[in-house]
Amino acid sequence: MIENDINTIIDLRSDYERVETPLQDTGDVEIDRYTIDLTGGSFKIALFNKLTFVKKCSILVTKLVRNDDEEARRIICKDVLANMTLSELAAITLTKSTSGIAQIFKIISEKSGKGGILIHCTQGKDRTGIVILLIFLLCGIKLKFCDQDYMITNHYLNTDRWIINNELVKDEEPPRALKAMVTNGLPLQVFAKCENGWVDNVADELLRLTGLERANNSDIKVEDWREDHVKSAIDLYLQQYCDISIEVITSVRDHLQSV
Repeated sequence: MIENDINTIIDLRSDYERVETPLQDTGDVEIDRYTIDLTGGSFKIALFNKLTFVKKCSILVTKLVRNDDEEARRIICKDVLANMTLSELAAITLTKSTSGIAQIFKIISEKSGKGGILIHCTQGKDRTGIVILLIFLLCGIKLKFCDQDYMITNHYLNTDRWIINNELVKDEEPPRALKAMVTNGLPLQVFAKCENGWVDNVADELLRLTGLERANNSDIKVEDWREDHVKSAIDLYLQQYCDISIEVITSVRDHLQSV
């Protein structure tokens, strides 16, 4: 971190993840740390509301009577998350994690010119992925390059070495994140890798949220429309949904484009 002049860390993990895998001690290096759980609050409520009435009651009993957060987590994972795609989860993040996104952009604005910022979650493809995609789009980076950057994460995750037929191999110790997926009933082929088309799907959701989606009778190709209009959509989204001021948006854009 010293070599890259990083003096700010934004941790997007949940409280549970931070307890399971604490951050390493940076010793004498002074680091400003921020914890922003993008999957808490309204995000959790949105997932909870997808459960059947019986499952909702089961979770309430599990948490309130037995004080068993792990079992409640497994119910959400098996009955909701396991039936969703990463693009669908990203769409929920865009509307239910707006306060966290606003915090991140304000931190970036305040730290402009004061050293590097490290943004991370557990795997670095979903929560971190959507934050980095929003930043890239704000800076005018083309979607095809955003997609390349997102998909290269598969190379660094290298999860294929631990997965055969959606199960973990038995002959070596897999990462804790993959074991947690299995424990919670999440399909590894979906959640352990980057999703093809994810960047375009998130861009389409931004266009839909901001009223800039392409009309069905339009002669313009979908790809061209998406590329041309997502530049406007990102500004509108950050202002309308995340309540981020034009000053902060401009500050972040100008600083990152000058780096």
